[in-house]
Amino acid sequence: TDEKSLAVRQPWFNPNETISEVNENARRAFETVLFVRQRLYTGEQFRRFAADVVEFARDTNRTKQLTH
Repeated sequence: TDEKSLAVRQPWFNPNETISEVNENARRAFETVLFVRQRLYTGEQFRRFAADVVEFARDTNRTKQLTH
């Protein structure tokens, strides 16, 4: 499996991370955001939170395909 296809299937995974707990915590955080996203909150506070999550992901170069 090449790194690019792995990044698409596991966007939280950092192949250079040597501590497995870091990737596991990132996976849990990613799943939590997906769960929250799935409920389709529409309040202004949630929109700001979602925008911050997307901006953080882009800034840390995890993915360029995130939208909200």
